[in-house]
This record gives sequence, C-alpha cells and structure tokens, in this order.
Amino acid sequence: MRKHKGLKSAALALAAFALIASACGSDDAAEEVTEDTEAAAEEVTEETAAPLPGAGTLACMVTDTGGVDDKGFNQISYEGMKKAESELGVTIDLLESSSDADYAPNLQSFADKGCNITVTVGFLLGDATKAAAEANAGLNYAIVDFAYDPPVANARGLVFSTDQPSFMAGYLSAAMSTTGIVGTYGGINIPPVTVFMEGFRKGVEYYNAQKGKSVKLLGWDG
Repeated sequence: MRKHKGLKSAALALAAFALIASACGSDDAAEEVTEDTEAAAEEVTEETAAPLPGAGTLACMVTDTGGVDDKGFNQISYEGMKKAESELGVTIDLLESSSDADYAPNLQSFADKGCNITVTVGFLLGDATKAAAEANAGLNYAIVDFAYDPPVANARGLVFSTDQPSFMAGYLSAAMSTTGIVGTYGGINIPPVTVFMEGFRKGVEYYNAQKGKSVKLLGWDG
C-alpha cells in the first residue's frame, strides 16, 4: 500500500513539474515530462488494479437460529467471511435463519444464485446441507461444527476438538474452587455440546486424581 502511495505522489510531482516546464521551457521539454508523467500514472493504475486472489468468487453463508451476533460459531464464521471479503476480494452474501424451517429455503436461494461456496453454521444444518450438496453437485459446501461419515463429495465438515480446551477449563475450575463444587451447563443435547461438557468433566476428574481431591461436578455426569 505504501508503494502505491509513493508512486502516486511521484506522478503528482511530475505532473506539477510538467506544468512549470510548459510555462517556462520549450515545448519539447514539456512534452517529454508529460510522457513520463503519463507512464508513471499508468504504472500506478496497473498496480492498484491488480485483482485480489478471491475476486470473482461468491461465498455465501447460512446461519442457524442463533444469528450472527451469537458470540459463537455464527459470529466467528461471519467475521471470517468479512475478512475474506476485505483481504481476498471475495464477494459475500448472508442469510440468517429464524427457525429450522428456513434452512432448506435459504440453501436453495443460494444454490439458485450460484454461490461458488456456501458455508452453513451449526450441527442442526447437517441434514439440510447434505441434501443441498447432493442436489447441486457443481457447487461447493462447508459446514461448521459437523462432519459427514461417509463423506459427501462436495461438502466439507469443519469440526474442532473442543474437548481439549474444555478439559483444561475443567481442571482449572476444580483447582480454583473454594467450595469443592463446580458446574457446567450445556445448551442443546447434541454432540458438539456434550463433547465439550465431557472434556470439562474429565478435566475435573484428572485434577482430583492428580491432587488427591474430591471436587464435585454438577450439570453433567457423562
């Protein structure tokens, strides 16, 4: 970016010098400087007009019912989409689902639009995303917090080992407890939630085993 600004400043300086030369010098000198100015300006245009790697790609996203301000996967995913837009030149589009009845229509809307890739967010969109991918073999899909077994050719699952950080959270919670009791509370009873809670439980158990303690866990018993 600094290089572009420097070239633009040089072009402006040359243009100013060309005006002075045309007023005080010969026509030939003015013509020579003007040609140099035009060449510099063309260089600026060529460099600033270079397409970004994602230019021409339409990336679409369908949220679950949490919306893009859920402080969770929806929000993080949308922030990633916006970053791809600003840094890679990708064109993005978004549809938020108010209920699970919106999943299939939202996916169909993006299929009709011809999105190069459609990212869906949340375990609950698993079936709808698979159906859309199988019905639109020429389009690409990715789903956050879900994986297909057997795999779907044009749909990639994006899953995370959330039991690992939750294990550490369980251990730390047990270590810091002044009552000998800690708790965890999940949302929907689905694998991405329960695996997190299970990791937390194991962290508490590991602390007890290592320290000879008997911290109790409320909210989840595995």
